[in-house]
Amino acid sequence: MQTGSERRVTWYDHGAETAPAWSPDGSHLAFQNEASATFTVDLTSGDVRQVLAPIFLPGRPTWSADGNTIALAALRPYSRRFREGTSQILTVNLTTGEQMYHAPGGLYDSISTRGDDGPVWSPDGRWMAFVVDSTLRVMAVDGAGRPTGSARQITTEATDAISWSGDSEWLLYVSNGKLRRVKRDGSVTRSVSLELEYRPTQPSARTVIHAGRLWDGTGPAVHQNVDIVVEKNRIRSVTPHTRPIQGPYVDASNLTVIPGLWDTHVHQEVEARLFGDRTGRGFLAYGVTSTLSVGDKVYRAVEDREAILAGARLGPRFFAMGEPLDGSRIFYDFMRPTTSLEQMVLELTRVRELDYDYMKTYVRLPADRMAFASDTGHALGIPGGGHYFSPGLFVGQDGTTHLAATQRLGYARTETATTSTYADVVATYGAGTRFIETTNANNAVLFPYNCAGDPRARLFPPWRDASCGTQPPDPDPNCETGRCKRVRTFARIRDAGGTVMVGTDFPLGGDLAQTIHAEIRAMVLYGWTPYQALLTATVNPPKHLGIERDLGTLTPGKL
Repeated sequence: MQTGSERRVTWYDHGAETAPAWSPDGSHLAFQNEASATFTVDLTSGDVRQVLAPIFLPGRPTWSADGNTIALAALRPYSRRFREGTSQILTVNLTTGEQMYHAPGGLYDSISTRGDDGPVWSPDGRWMAFVVDSTLRVMAVDGAGRPTGSARQITTEATDAISWSGDSEWLLYVSNGKLRRVKRDGSVTRSVSLELEYRPTQPSARTVIHAGRLWDGTGPAVHQNVDIVVEKNRIRSVTPHTRPIQGPYVDASNLTVIPGLWDTHVHQEVEARLFGDRTGRGFLAYGVTSTLSVGDKVYRAVEDREAILAGARLGPRFFAMGEPLDGSRIFYDFMRPTTSLEQMVLELTRVRELDYDYMKTYVRLPADRMAFASDTGHALGIPGGGHYFSPGLFVGQDGTTHLAATQRLGYARTETATTSTYADVVATYGAGTRFIETTNANNAVLFPYNCAGDPRARLFPPWRDASCGTQPPDPDPNCETGRCKRVRTFARIRDAGGTVMVGTDFPLGGDLAQTIHAEIRAMVLYGWTPYQALLTATVNPPKHLGIERDLGTLTPGKL
């Protein structure tokens, strides 16, 4: 720290290394890789040791005071019937390898998220801090991490991103973008001055784009040989090209210019720590200029959105939200478990204070809490949805983020076991002008393209090679497969008046942005016109978000 010098301490060339944590004596680091295995590295010898096999999206490691135990948040399934459970404290003894789960308080309590909510071991080894129900808890533990007392709540406001002071007397945390600290017993809470500002970047120059062909999104027509004049990030005019352009210009005379593509279903921050700068570049390389999050780790999402706006990071416009709200059992590390309407009030303070662009709920949230979340979003002017056609329809949600995906209620499904959808579902999407996202239909719509030699494929990290393949010339002439039936269902919803949008579930459902192209191709293969298919990824998403005055078509006045 004094000299600013640095040295590399691991040589793991074909993966990612994340979540580093110092041992108390500074001799070792714990870290995790892209497969969610946990390791330690001896900083003197360089020896790397795996201490935990890959587990599903664990939290960051934290060390005991004697350096003999590592603890982290880990999913403990409730039963073998379903994948959901609670996020508990998992300890591993570095000498014996013994692993133990410990509840963060009550038997059915769950750490709020496995990303930024602990557990964090105090430097003196006597306490563990973590967040349950979005409030900070402190629990006495022994040297091996076993609870020796009950968990005590010491904050009443939304709490995240906790760390200890060196003397184990104070905890630092973030509450809805404000930095706070609290005495270990909860007796004193203080604000910490933090002024972090950014300024959105704004081009000042005049740019002319000479387009050989232009599809502007206003209709099926393609215009030939036009000049697009852009001033201060807004389109000033679109006119026929009649004379040589004065000054520098973008020569797209051999290209077709279209409105930027949207991916309306991303979880952009789930693997952001693994993908790094590849994410934004990968999207842009495939023509995606806007992404909509339907669930992310909120502080990473806000940072990403602001960094892109400020021009500090290269990527598409990012419309961000935080963690989706779920019931008491969760699966993903970025879901927030809730147990009551009272808790929802606290959880939803983040939506307002951190300026969400969207509101999504997940599969174990009861209907009354779904309604409360939907009403809160609408009061703030943001749309939202979830997995459920019903009860989502009846509690005010604007649509569904999949045609068919994970469900736990056991009723009101939108398709049969043979992938057929009945007319009542189609008519309801149309009559209510509800939205539906294609979202890969669990990869059933995806046709990988032959990407051998495509320079864009090099933007994938080495452990997520681009999915290359060939597209059959006549994939399903009798429409017998699930992918064809679903594409035809989306067409019926479109014709009934519903809004269909393309989404990929990235990175959970595909590799970077190529799946946008795959879904549009699949639509055309199964009967959509190219114009109809392109609308799902250009014009429809900004209408859904209420920002069609700025985005969606390439016409004067638009961004």
